[in-house]
Amino acid sequence: MHADLTPLAPWSEANGWLGVVSGETLTVGCLLSGLLGLLTWLVLAWRRGQRPPVSSRSVE
Repeated sequence: MHADLTPLAPWSEANGWLGVVSGETLTVGCLLSGLLGLLTWLVLAWRRGQRPPVSSRSVE
């Protein structure tokens, strides 16, 4: 996606990852990982709301 980047600078001027995936594939991967993160966050927030508060739990 960015041909001008040199990720291993100053040791190497090579950009070996350039062209490994297309820009479209990279965009779709970013969108899918963002959606997975959002879904995870929503599920965890929902589960936190389902639990009783710590102070009202009985200690055995």
